[in-house]
Amino acid sequence: MANSSSGETVLQRAMRVLQCFDAENARLGASDIARRSDLPSSTAHRLVVELTSVKLLERFADGKYGISTHAWETFVRANPLERLRLQAQSILGDVHDELGQYVSL
Repeated sequence: MANSSSGETVLQRAMRVLQCFDAENARLGASDIARRSDLPSSTAHRLVVELTSVKLLERFADGKYGISTHAWETFVRANPLERLRLQAQSILGDVHDELGQYVSL
C-alpha cells in the first residue's frame, strides 16, 4: 500500500535506493543516494538507515554505504544459476587443467 504523495510504496522506494549501486558506484554517500534515487534527502536517509539495520546495506568507515555481504549471500542463494554453477565447477576445473586457461560459465 502506498503511503507517499508519489503513490510509491516503501518497498518501491527502498528498491530505488538499492538500484543506485552498480559496478562503478559500489560505495555511495547518503547525499549521493538521495540524488541518484531522486528521493528527498530525509526519505533517502531514513531508508538507508533501515536498509542498514536489516543488513541489506553496509556502512563503511568512510561513512559511505554499499550493498552488504549479507545481501549478496541472500541473493546468490536464491539464484537458480548458482546450482548450475556449482554443478559445472568440477567440469570447468578439468577444462582449466587441460587448457591451462581461465574458463567460466
